[in-house]
Amino acid sequence: MKEELIALSAMRKQVPVEMREGLRLLAETKGDVPAAVERFKAERLALVVEKTGADVSLCLHCLKVNHFDIRQTLIQIENSKYSVSERILCKCTQNGQALSDIALVVEQAAQLQRKYWFRVTDLAGLNRPQYALLLIQEWTTYEEWESFPAALSFEMEAVLEVFEQELELPAVAANLRAANQRYQQVRLTTSYREALRQKGYAPADPELQQYEDVYQGQRVLIDEKLSEYVRAHITSFP
Repeated sequence: MKEELIALSAMRKQVPVEMREGLRLLAETKGDVPAAVERFKAERLALVVEKTGADVSLCLHCLKVNHFDIRQTLIQIENSKYSVSERILCKCTQNGQALSDIALVVEQAAQLQRKYWFRVTDLAGLNRPQYALLLIQEWTTYEEWESFPAALSFEMEAVLEVFEQELELPAVAANLRAANQRYQQVRLTTSYREALRQKGYAPADPELQQYEDVYQGQRVLIDEKLSEYVRAHITSFP
């Protein structure tokens, strides 16, 4: 047993082998340390190739860089095979959270300077898929933070264009367009202006509320469609 432990110690100077695994390899190679080390490396390589499906040369390179640590090797290979946005989509099960995370990745990669809310002019340097994602994410978040009527005055034409042309959601666009028209009509009424002057807030409008209810019923669809759009254009994202 003493000779086996000496051999195991010699192995551990070359590779991070556990005791049980090391003793097994030494038994299989009849105490030949170099042969046991090579078998250890071969088994680790086969395991990584099986788990990742990556090229053998890439797997071997990553194993050597990480001193044959499986966990670190798998992380490095994943990072080399997939973009940050792809990894987010793979790991995040909720569309809304994944979209928010990818939007933040784009924001940081493009070094956008956020003052508060991004406007269309702030997003002008992005490619079309990135622009579409950040604009819709910004608008839906604005609606959540402010209000539905307030959001109808926030980059509405650009938002409608993305819903119609990029996401192919004509029903969403039509509802928002009708809501915007109704809101503009309401804002011109004397009762609206008087309530705003006296109370500091606009009175509820039943017709506008109906449009908002429709929009809220479409929120899941919007996230689903936006997620599909991002997946279809994933090479456009960092």
